[in-house]
Amino acid sequence: MPLVGVLLAGAVGVVLLGRGERAATLGVGSSGTWLATPGRLVHVSALSGRADAGIDVPGAGPDLTVATAGDTTLVTEPRRGLVHVVDGSRLVLGATASFGRGPMTTLVDGDRAYAVLGESGLVVPFDPRTLRRRGDPVRAGDRISDALLGPEGTWLAVPRRGAVLAPSGREMPVGSARTGVRLGRAGDDVVALDPAAGTLTPLSARGRGRVIRLPATAPDLVAASRAPGPVLPVVTGARGTLLLADVRTGTVRSVALPVRGRLGRPTVAGGTVHVPDLDHGTVLRVGVADGRVRQPVPVTGKAAPLTARAEGRRVWVDDPSGRFAVVIEGETVRRIDKLRTPPTSSATPDPRVLAAGSRRPSTRPSPTPRPRRSSSPSPGVRGSPTPGTGSRSGGTRAGTPAPASRTLGAAVTSGPGYVDVQVRPTLGEPPGTYAVEVTPADGSATVPTGPTTFRVTTDDCALRTYVVRDVGGNLTSRPLTARGCVAAGAPLNLSSQSDGGNYITFSWEPPAEDGGLIEGYNVGFDFNEGLPESIRQLDAATLSYQVGPLIPGTVVDFHVNAKNAAEWGESAEGTATAPRPCDSCNYHHSEDPVPLFAAPAEGPLDVSLPPVPGTDVGEEVEILCQVRGPNAQEVDLAGLGPGSEIWDRVRYQGVVGYVSDYYLSTPNSYIGEFSPGIPRC
Repeated sequence: MPLVGVLLAGAVGVVLLGRGERAATLGVGSSGTWLATPGRLVHVSALSGRADAGIDVPGAGPDLTVATAGDTTLVTEPRRGLVHVVDGSRLVLGATASFGRGPMTTLVDGDRAYAVLGESGLVVPFDPRTLRRRGDPVRAGDRISDALLGPEGTWLAVPRRGAVLAPSGREMPVGSARTGVRLGRAGDDVVALDPAAGTLTPLSARGRGRVIRLPATAPDLVAASRAPGPVLPVVTGARGTLLLADVRTGTVRSVALPVRGRLGRPTVAGGTVHVPDLDHGTVLRVGVADGRVRQPVPVTGKAAPLTARAEGRRVWVDDPSGRFAVVIEGETVRRIDKLRTPPTSSATPDPRVLAAGSRRPSTRPSPTPRPRRSSSPSPGVRGSPTPGTGSRSGGTRAGTPAPASRTLGAAVTSGPGYVDVQVRPTLGEPPGTYAVEVTPADGSATVPTGPTTFRVTTDDCALRTYVVRDVGGNLTSRPLTARGCVAAGAPLNLSSQSDGGNYITFSWEPPAEDGGLIEGYNVGFDFNEGLPESIRQLDAATLSYQVGPLIPGTVVDFHVNAKNAAEWGESAEGTATAPRPCDSCNYHHSEDPVPLFAAPAEGPLDVSLPPVPGTDVGEEVEILCQVRGPNAQEVDLAGLGPGSEIWDRVRYQGVVGYVSDYYLSTPNSYIGEFSPGIPRC
């Protein structure tokens, strides 16, 4: 049958597509994630914060959870004990496995995946791609309160025994059985938390490490499941406190939070701790390095079971029981309405369900046969026949309602100046004659490009809705939304240049794939000193940005992305270090100890620079900044030389204080002036 293109008048554009072979698969962009709503998954773009695809999960409740394993996305139904593989290319649920009665959690890391049935004390390893069982299950012999994947394998908390089971099967006593044991991970260090005793115990295959005592005990103490560095965040809502425990040094800092109540499990990204506030539907944020409490981010504005998940620099905070979520990247926050923009496709779980431990898929009854279709559809008919018209639908008589409509599979993908629409006939059924409706149709033109594909060209970046109909039957796709434009690629050749002092200039070139006219650039940067990330927006002609003034030795993480009509594109990222003003910033001159001061010449601290005999120089001192103050000679701190009015704020043996610049080998210490390259305090 020849391909026919038709454009109907009005606000809807329609193109018919003749019979042909089954459609190829079509994927969803990778710069996003899957979020849950009751009975449904929604794919959200991280760049725009908009939903761009959806998959139904029939029979699922409001407790869906999502995890990723490389290119594989798994969705878990905790209460029903089911795990599904998300087929992102076809926008359907692929293989499904049943692991038994819930509640159940899923642990995923790379090619490792485990179904943890806490009440049964059972852990089932499986392949995250096929969901087939790998090896024998692990039996804890008692209820499991928490589970965590470490570099060596799976760690299980067994609360009634106050112990943790190591991947080797070795049982390690770590606390009491009064409130159970919980687990966290800081870098590669697995840590056991005993809320009743208020202790953290680092664990490894060799055994237990040094116990860290926390300044607070509370039944609701909970640690981050994974922190990227050695600092493990622990929160208690009952006390409204965040504890930042360094598992390498054993030091603990306490931060008072602005709320008390129910708090969720914290997560860390971009040097910031994100704590879900379940009572108020917000996210609390605290800097890891400086402990500074930042402005909370509203998510739902009311009590909600929020979850936080880190993916690189981004944090996704979701309410799986409702419609709202946010994505946070540094100081950029994008609010997400998972239901307001429902560009969806049909999705039916794979009828093959693997029982936990089985090697072959079990079977379900075959789906109801599709109503027959006449071999010669009537011309000019779109969509389902109208009841009572004596239509052509197979077996339908005049005055008899047509068979119930089922959903037709379809997907859309955006390109520069176009949207591709792909029809996905149900597995085992022959393709039919299809029509694509575009709303609004103004500024668009639709052309068939294959037996089951269309290309809709657009002259703008407006959001349009696409619906595919099977003209010969009664199938209609869900509405799909897309824009005829794509976000820009990452800017090219990002580089950095220091001015030799305390400024760094970052430069870049426009992206090779601009997706249309570049409207501007978004730059962000943060520091290893714990300062919050800063965001700046530049015009399209600006291809560089200067960061400073910087403390010598400060590491700057920088990223830049371009904006076009399709919102923000991919980021280019780089790192640079502010140079130090001298190769060896030693102290010298004094044969007596030189004390550090809380302020220039005021409030001596308990730490002093040790004496330097003869003409030797002392050890290196980290200089943070300089300030003018009383002359060191006038306050009787130097017995020789002219003294200096310049004071250096330094860090020595972990203590920060002030010392006269006269004692340090900065470039201008001998002339009593500020040195270039050292910032002012």
